[in-house]
Amino acid sequence: MSETSLETRFHQDIVKACNRMKKEAGCNPTHFMKNLSSLGGLQAAKLMIAKNSDAETFSKLWENKKLSLSIEAFVIKSDYRELFTEEEVRICVQRLRDYGYLQS
Repeated sequence: MSETSLETRFHQDIVKACNRMKKEAGCNPTHFMKNLSSLGGLQAAKLMIAKNSDAETFSKLWENKKLSLSIEAFVIKSDYRELFTEEEVRICVQRLRDYGYLQS
């Protein structure tokens, strides 16, 4: 799969996840959604990882046992890992481990 179509698929999956966050976990990642609209899914995710800018949404997902909808969970999927640096993946793995989503 070409990188462009992989980026498109990542973006589409993130949009779906954000919609599910609202319905299933009662959280509205407004700031992330603004970045998603202006930067696209990949760049919005990279920015969020670098700045840990959506910690409130992550915590809300954890409280509702919906971390599978987190950006971090999508980043570590084998389908999408190649879009991210080793450091970005490491940060996501660590966040997910810290909240018990992944085993050490």
